[in-house]
Amino acid sequence: MPDGETPSAPEESAFRLQPNDAASPDSGSLLDASPAEGCAILLAQARQAFQENRRKECLVKTGVILSILPGHLEAQAIEQWIRADLQKEINDVRKHVLKAGSRPDVEALQRSERILRTIILTDPHNEPARLLLQEVLAAANSLSAAVPKSEIDVPPPVTEQPMVPPLGEAYRGYLVEGSNWRRLYIALILALVLPVSAFALWKYVSAPSTGTPAAVTSVTDSSLGMLEIVFTGGVQVFLNDQYRGTAPIKPLQLAPNLYHLRFEKDGVEVGREAVMVIAGATARNTIQEPAGKLVPIVVPASGVQLKLDGKVYQTVPESLDVSPGIHQLEFSTAGYSTVTMSVAAATGRRITVPVLMKPVTAVADSEPRSLPAPPPSPPLAVKPTSDVPPVITGTIRWNSSLVDVDIYENDRRLGSTPMTLDEPAGSHTFEYRHEGLKKSVSYNIQPGTTTTAIVTFEITVNINVSPFADVFMIGDSAEMELGQTPLNRVTVPVGGTLVFRYLNLPEKRYRVTAKDNNGGIHLSFP
Repeated sequence: MPDGETPSAPEESAFRLQPNDAASPDSGSLLDASPAEGCAILLAQARQAFQENRRKECLVKTGVILSILPGHLEAQAIEQWIRADLQKEINDVRKHVLKAGSRPDVEALQRSERILRTIILTDPHNEPARLLLQEVLAAANSLSAAVPKSEIDVPPPVTEQPMVPPLGEAYRGYLVEGSNWRRLYIALILALVLPVSAFALWKYVSAPSTGTPAAVTSVTDSSLGMLEIVFTGGVQVFLNDQYRGTAPIKPLQLAPNLYHLRFEKDGVEVGREAVMVIAGATARNTIQEPAGKLVPIVVPASGVQLKLDGKVYQTVPESLDVSPGIHQLEFSTAGYSTVTMSVAAATGRRITVPVLMKPVTAVADSEPRSLPAPPPSPPLAVKPTSDVPPVITGTIRWNSSLVDVDIYENDRRLGSTPMTLDEPAGSHTFEYRHEGLKKSVSYNIQPGTTTTAIVTFEITVNINVSPFADVFMIGDSAEMELGQTPLNRVTVPVGGTLVFRYLNLPEKRYRVTAKDNNGGIHLSFP
């Protein structure tokens, strides 16, 4: 789409409700919805959000639909229209504000900053908006540094001469009018009070602060910069490892330099970052939440119980504040199959967790049916040697894991992953071993069916990088962000790869091993 062109509204027929979509978004039919019906209900909610210009909610709904049905054409169309609209706003900022060879004014830069922050709030993964926001902030800082600070002089008080004739020229036999005497009296009072007030104000402004060394005075020194700490209340703020107060705190006036911020809450570190302070400009911290946030979107919408890392919630909350790292979630309700998943949370990040629960009948229909027992063999002339009925078996398949895992049953080694094994139908408990790590898992093998298992060993580690870095985990799925170092007691899979990124330096990688369990991983840049 060319720059500046406004995307036309989608045709009405493309978003017309079909007969299967007649359910209201807030109706109670979600409890009995199949996967297709659940997607139809979410699609109706996405359409309504699109028509009411609630772009963030619309992107969340279409994202859930596409995670269930990646080829859903209408959800893709709605999402493309919204992203095209966001891209148009980004192009407008770049075209009209950050034009080559021009110098934008402060008001235009502030307006552009608000637009870009709104776009990032709507679409947190919009990388062009994040990069352009950095350019806008850099332009605002350079513009603030280039504007000279004007010195404010307190002008001497100007007293109005009273309209009073000289005493010798007054009318004989009459006194001067009372109103003229009042004007003269007021002028004298102002002439005495204004200089005293101006002097007191100058002393108050120029006096050094008696509190913290970086306290802000009413007049900003052009040779200093301002650091504004925006954080949730109750978080302790440390500047270069020196305690500066508990949020919310007043902005700090500092000399231009690179400062290291550390945030703690209830004695636990919840974030760390570096902020550059520029003379004559205001810098702000980027981490503004002490924890990560998980936002579950569950179909059916009610009656579902959640278990988060062993803690039970009778109803699924709208959002969950969790510590950085990998968390185990389990969703269960009567009549539906239980859904278990692992989700990686990062400091200050909001992660949507879509969950579509399948009815038990649908799960049973999707599974291969048990094979009927073979018909009895015709009687033979020879008497059978045994009356034991034939054994009915099932199959268990172990897929490839991040590491090689040895499989045992009753202390008998069966092999290592990946492998496939036929076992008698019924309950079986297998023990997994890898470099000193052990765990046991039970399976109910059904006759004539195949049970698939994936073995993962998870350990707890502390991660620290000098000076700091953004940490990502690459396991058997897509890349997940864990947060910014230092990270304490983070759960990671053995065999997974940690990726460390710091500014524009080449990234570093580290493969997690069993020896790292309850230990520390330390790296340094460059």
